[in-house]
Amino acid sequence: MKTIGLIGGVSWVSTAEYYSRLNKRINQLYGGVSSARVIMFSFNFEEILPSQLSEDKEREHALLVDAAAKIERSGADLLVICSSTTNMLADTIQSRVNIPVISMTDAIADYCVENRLFRVGLLGTRRVMYGQFLRDALEMRGIESVVPPLEMGDEVNRIIYEELVINKFIKESEKKIAACVEALKLRSVEAVILGCTELPLLVKSKRCGVVMIDCIDAHINKAIKMIGSIQ
Repeated sequence: MKTIGLIGGVSWVSTAEYYSRLNKRINQLYGGVSSARVIMFSFNFEEILPSQLSEDKEREHALLVDAAAKIERSGADLLVICSSTTNMLADTIQSRVNIPVISMTDAIADYCVENRLFRVGLLGTRRVMYGQFLRDALEMRGIESVVPPLEMGDEVNRIIYEELVINKFIKESEKKIAACVEALKLRSVEAVILGCTELPLLVKSKRCGVVMIDCIDAHINKAIKMIGSIQ
């Protein structure tokens, strides 16, 4: 079995979910007591968060390249960055390592195309919703993305950075995210992308009345497909 490298800690809450889901999927595929072969570098989020909030891409890139290089030297066959916001740097990190970096943006776009979803809502951090890296990737595949009004988006961003990344799940915040989903549904979206790796832990997809695209599941599924293609 090939070894998966994980860059985590951004935040540890969603990284734990990645690790759990990845092992469950591997066990489903291989049976018995099979589990994933994993090498992980987990950040202290306090060290990388200032770079995210100030959009200091140079500093954030340096931290991620260092982590990726350590994982590659440890023997990983491919690399998964366990954070939607941080995946904006996946292409530049790929240029600095010799193992495949599994792009979350490609994974989400692939899911949309495979399921013929071409008008989708998008929730995530401010950089994900109102930046261009994910929206451009979707547009290149013929997928239109719809984001909530800025005031709603700012509240989603606050919930992520002040609550979810420290494992705080508040019922009122769940209701606010649900209200964002409803606002997007009114704009005729065919699905809503939960484009932050903490959001699937708060939002109960079955209650939303619309297809919810879980970015963690999409990312893990693409990584597992890649495992099968590596010689």
